Amino acid sequence: GPILDTKGRVWGVQSRTVHLPLGFSPKVRRDGWEIEENQFLNAGWGVHAERIRRVLLSIG
Repeated sequence: GPILDTKGRVWGVQSRTVHLPLGFSPKVRRDGWEIEENQFLNAGWGVHAERIRRVLLSIG
């Protein structure tokens, strides 16, 4: 989907999602079991709008 700034301007289009480990894993109790909850930052990576514009102009 689109990558927008706070004013609604399109800066790019998301092309994939990366999952970045945050380096900590808190322990939680669930149904009587203690388990580790691995923490990740799910971040969208995209193609910049200017690159998309250049490709579209090059193919007409």
